[in-house]
Amino acid sequence: MKHRNLAAGVLALAVAFTTGCEVENPGPVVNEFLSEPESREGLVNGAQRQLVFGLVGQDGIAREGLLMAREMIPAGQTGAHGHDPDNQAGTVNPGEGSEYNELQQARFVAETAIQILTDAEDADPDQLALAYVWAGYANRVLGEHFCQGVIDGGEPFVVPSTDPANSYLVRGEAHFTQAIALAEDADLRLAAYAGRAQIRAYLATYGVAGFTWADAAADAGQITDNEWSFDLTTDAQNADTRNSMFWAVAGQPYGSYSMWASYYGNQPDLAATGTPDIDEVTGEPVGFGRPIPGTGYFETSGDPRVAWEFGQTDFAVGALDGYGRVWFHRPTKYTGDSDPVRLASGREMRLIEIEAALATGGAAQTAVDDINAMRAEITTVASPNGTAPVGLPLEPWPDPVDVADAWRILKRERAIELHYEGRTLGDHKRWDQNGTPGDLELPDFEAVSDLFGRFEVGLDPVESLIPGLTGRQLCFDIPNSERNLNPNLETVG
Repeated sequence: MKHRNLAAGVLALAVAFTTGCEVENPGPVVNEFLSEPESREGLVNGAQRQLVFGLVGQDGIAREGLLMAREMIPAGQTGAHGHDPDNQAGTVNPGEGSEYNELQQARFVAETAIQILTDAEDADPDQLALAYVWAGYANRVLGEHFCQGVIDGGEPFVVPSTDPANSYLVRGEAHFTQAIALAEDADLRLAAYAGRAQIRAYLATYGVAGFTWADAAADAGQITDNEWSFDLTTDAQNADTRNSMFWAVAGQPYGSYSMWASYYGNQPDLAATGTPDIDEVTGEPVGFGRPIPGTGYFETSGDPRVAWEFGQTDFAVGALDGYGRVWFHRPTKYTGDSDPVRLASGREMRLIEIEAALATGGAAQTAVDDINAMRAEITTVASPNGTAPVGLPLEPWPDPVDVADAWRILKRERAIELHYEGRTLGDHKRWDQNGTPGDLELPDFEAVSDLFGRFEVGLDPVESLIPGLTGRQLCFDIPNSERNLNPNLETVG
């Protein structure tokens, strides 16, 4: 079952410019007009619009995050829908915060809507609950992606903070709790339970007082349908709010990422020599890193959650520094630029329950058995080279050899289930900072190009309030656009 709301509405009036007309910008809409019944839907939907913009819109943080999490390999494209070489390598520089402003606007618009609707005497309970839901998810996205936080120009705080007034995640959890209490619509209430389960699991990983794995699992248990999801609605008619996760790999003309050399795509032949190309006689790929047919998780499993196809061209757009043209294995998770993007799903709730059991001393075998029971509900699809089984339940993971191995399988299953949804980077951060066992099975991009070892980790853990973080960069900095205006912060970089 899906629950979607059309993104529309803003806090300021748009100004139209037409030939021969003089139009005066009326400025921001004052709150007394926003509280009128006819304005409320646009106000609430405006929060969703900004969340789309910041998460998966034109320069959404999910796309930069997927490079840091190594979900796919960059194709080398810069400019439109591409990334600078240091960002392609997974480095975040001081003062770079991706779509920080848009995500803060999503939080602010939703929380403004809450205040306005709360003050109104005739507010619809579900409309107010929806405002709380958007505020909850906006805060969750901020909490998962940023090293430190700021609320409305205040003092910086570590993420996650335990102070309810200065914590994206604690703030988001409270918003979901209010939505649960208010919502009359059953599906909307499930969206709030799912969001609260996500945040409670995140906070439980850190051992934040008052947030337990038992509570996270209880919330997850409210969603019993594994096919259920709560989605963001994207809009192809607007560059800011179309699904750029599709657009960036649609080959029209963009091809910013490839599944090749990732965990999911054909693995690179590192023993081959020469420049990547197509042999004129055989029509087969040749050269260093040529894709080995039948290799990689999708070709061996047929798992539709990480499906890919050969691109319209053999190579993606651009050239990867240190390698050259990248073989184009185009992800097919999204099929159009108005495709919705999941914020929560039933299968993720099962994985929260399983992680909660593992984190509190549950048996490794039981955890993997539960994962495999969920996998058995998923039907395999054909792979590009025809090597995957088709029309069968997904193969189970092998029995774990120990608890760390069960964690490895859990981490991989989450990465598969949440692939290309802007979630994996946050998982890597919480597990890394808390020493959670289990290998992430990251692809060895360094073997493909020296680009991936060329840049130092950009953020200082002390300055950026990210204690315990080592090695790869796993969160974004507060950008200088905020630092320049906030007297509590210094400009960096």
